[in-house]
Amino acid sequence: MAGLQHKLTEEILDRVLYGMENQRENLRLDLADGTLKTKKTGDENLVPLPPWGPNEGYRLREQFAATLPNQAVSRKLQNILSSGSGVFRRFKNALAERPELEKLWRNYKMREMRKIAVSWLNRWYDAQSLEDLDEEPEEWDDITLSDFTVRQARQTDEGELRKLFQHEADGEDLPSLNIENILVAEAPERKLTGFSRLGNGSEEKDATLSVYVQPEYRNLGIEQMLAEQSLGTAKARGIETISIIIPNSQTALNSWLEHNGFYPVCTTWIREK
Repeated sequence: MAGLQHKLTEEILDRVLYGMENQRENLRLDLADGTLKTKKTGDENLVPLPPWGPNEGYRLREQFAATLPNQAVSRKLQNILSSGSGVFRRFKNALAERPELEKLWRNYKMREMRKIAVSWLNRWYDAQSLEDLDEEPEEWDDITLSDFTVRQARQTDEGELRKLFQHEADGEDLPSLNIENILVAEAPERKLTGFSRLGNGSEEKDATLSVYVQPEYRNLGIEQMLAEQSLGTAKARGIETISIIIPNSQTALNSWLEHNGFYPVCTTWIREK
């Protein structure tokens, strides 16, 4: 079998990744020139690509769902994968509802496939040839807060805000909305994912801060981003003491609050009928 006559490049790696996903043709890598070709009898330079089919794709989706920090979203995807036939289509549809989650899956998939391809290529080429190839390109990041924006609420947000307030208040009377005291978090598709609201405290220089993020967007750092910007606003207004009430269903801010000098002062006990 002839050795590779070309230095291993990102282009060759991309060909391997393409061939792995190509389910229609039985493509192989030509070690002589680094190109993909269909199998030919007696051509010893052609080697089969790493196996990549429905079984491998299913396992990768399982691993992805298990890595998500948002437990509600993780369980939703895992339930889809264990629901029987048509899971790939339903999995894809669920991701399509959340552009930032779709981006996360795309990056995760390519990163993991790249690791498999690099490991496979390492068995065929000298290790020295792999020095220019990293398993994970720098531009393939996990989902980041740069996918979201925090901005001052506008009058046109009132309809969506009232829906969010209704979830936060759990059926209680909705407050009058003072837009000037509200910041909103916005997803890439312009959907409001949460808000923070500064309210008046018991003293002139006291304030209360409410932070709410929809369950499917929690644990991504949006809570901290909203809180930080609201605290900046409070500081600019001369506020000295801020009280924050955190429901048991929203604990993402707890460690951040401790790190930023907050401390708990009471526990609320409730018994329902």
